[in-house]
Amino acid sequence: MLLTAASLLAGPAHAAQSDSDAQLAKLYFQSSAMSSAMLSPDGATLAVTMRNANGRQQLITMDPDQPASAKVAASFDDADITGVEWLGGSKLLFSVFDSQRGSGEQFGHGLYVVDKNGEHFKQLISPQWNIVSAGTHLANRTLTPAFFLLGRLPNNDKEILLGEYKGDNIGELKEVGLHRLNIETQHKVSLTFKAPDYTTGWITDKSNGEPLIAVSSRNGRYKVYRRADADSAWQLWQDVDHTSAAAWTPQLLFNGQLYASTVGPSGYSSLYQIDPATRQPSKSPIVSTPGFDAQASPLFDESQHQLLGWRFETDALGTYWTQADMAAAQAKIDAQLSDTVNLIYCQSCLSAKRWTVVSFSDRAPGTYWLYDRASNKLTPIGHAKPKIDPAKMAATEFDHYTARDGLSIPVYITRPQGSDKAPRPAVLMIHGGPYVRGGHWGWEPMRQYLASLGYTVIEPEYRGSTGYGDKLFRAGWKEWGLKMQDDMQDAVRWAAERKLIDPKRVCIAGASYGGYAALMGPIRHPDTYRCAISWVGVTDIELIETSTLSDSDEQFLKYGFKKLVADLPAERKKIEDTSPVYQADRFKVPLLIAYGSDDRRVPIEHGNRWRKAAEKAGVDMDWVVYSGEGHGWMKEENNIDFALRIKRLLDRTLGAN
Repeated sequence: MLLTAASLLAGPAHAAQSDSDAQLAKLYFQSSAMSSAMLSPDGATLAVTMRNANGRQQLITMDPDQPASAKVAASFDDADITGVEWLGGSKLLFSVFDSQRGSGEQFGHGLYVVDKNGEHFKQLISPQWNIVSAGTHLANRTLTPAFFLLGRLPNNDKEILLGEYKGDNIGELKEVGLHRLNIETQHKVSLTFKAPDYTTGWITDKSNGEPLIAVSSRNGRYKVYRRADADSAWQLWQDVDHTSAAAWTPQLLFNGQLYASTVGPSGYSSLYQIDPATRQPSKSPIVSTPGFDAQASPLFDESQHQLLGWRFETDALGTYWTQADMAAAQAKIDAQLSDTVNLIYCQSCLSAKRWTVVSFSDRAPGTYWLYDRASNKLTPIGHAKPKIDPAKMAATEFDHYTARDGLSIPVYITRPQGSDKAPRPAVLMIHGGPYVRGGHWGWEPMRQYLASLGYTVIEPEYRGSTGYGDKLFRAGWKEWGLKMQDDMQDAVRWAAERKLIDPKRVCIAGASYGGYAALMGPIRHPDTYRCAISWVGVTDIELIETSTLSDSDEQFLKYGFKKLVADLPAERKKIEDTSPVYQADRFKVPLLIAYGSDDRRVPIEHGNRWRKAAEKAGVDMDWVVYSGEGHGWMKEENNIDFALRIKRLLDRTLGAN
């Protein structure tokens, strides 16, 4: 192993070694010991981010052939380094966040550049707005948090692409500007002259960095513009309803060739190559993933300007290499690491002698490797969570069940080790969104923590979820608390019929929309659940649209909310019937409910209204507000405290034994 600091990369230890509930929770919810590892394009230097003695993620560089050469290239006392990228072979770009500050107190991520030896450190974008020139006549060219990194430029280690958030007069996002920034002079040049109004998305040609595709979503319309080159006028290429299944979503522009995804005849999204002039797609898709929407991202050799393949996700992440040498190398790596997903990372892939590889599974949080192409040898660099023993973790399976109306629903199920001997009590975990993909095959702390306590975890991709075809997504429109809720109960029925769970010992849990569903579950299906766990959950659907404290996007509230959730005031009665705050007297099971004091997505107003109604109704409730947190918990101590509260509730209502 290359990095051998005992405090960071000690051998695996199972949860059974913990001598208290708090230590058990910390095992699962502590931040990663190592969070990234990547080689410079020339393969001469390895950069890793790893936790130091103060719990901060620092940037370390080293010669892979000389582990003793490791040195700290960048570190902060009050922030963690993240988002590291090589800029050429000698410089590193990175951002920061503060893992010891509440999620509601987070500042911008900023952007910094430093030489690989730690010299010539420079701040390009400040994480805070109070930028001053402090007694100098020289202009301070550090940019505000309105700017963010969009990408690197091909064969250019002097300039980068930046986006710039631009708001309207009430603070809503109006458009995103595009700039080139010289990292040495910090001089920026706008690339958006005569750009289409309300552009919020840009696609540059990967071969030369020219912005040739512009995307906007405004007034319920999804528009795509294109131009032939930097000197040509923008032309409207597509104008459709923002929820149209016929929309083409541009993914990549390379050597003037456009790749875009759309819903095909099968009802699932696939990736096609498109002639920008004729708008005609290739006869066959480039990437198609039956049963899943093709969410593919391109993989390049940046020095040779060659498209090598695509990274995609079905139930788990995978790689489709179109380049033969890369496909052959992937097969060799997979043969050595047969129980994990193995992702290759490289910039000059075809010429580099070594690559970094990240391997993970449902039981393994992640291991970082160096792969030597000539010898076909994998050398471990370090582990994301070295105290987790994959052999002692629970397996996660992907399956489908049939809802009461015949709709096929994807589901992830995680069973504690030894649970094949008898049906186990269960936690039905509902993802947030709701119009997102919730589950992924991989190691996830909450599902593994619950499994370690002896509970089977069921995670349904209920109707309205995305990533599993257009039919499932559209079936969830305007079904909050109705058919969406039925899908959740049907997941319990399915698991009980397969004797995977004890149907008399089920708790429903979730955050955000999942927190809403956790409250509605015992209201709509009172005989199914013995308890509920809701955090940062919606309690009054109308508040999503009317709260002045929410940061919900104005365009969604004006157009998406009415189509996907409810139309006020015409459907006010429906909203009241499906909002937990109006049904508190029907809630008859013990409840754990939590909010962040600084949440702007689901303001604590939701919680306060529910608390008032629930206390009046005599609900058995553990109520907690985490100071400084927003829409979820950032602080390790809050994650541990919440995990302990979950255990106490489950112990007294379900009992794992």
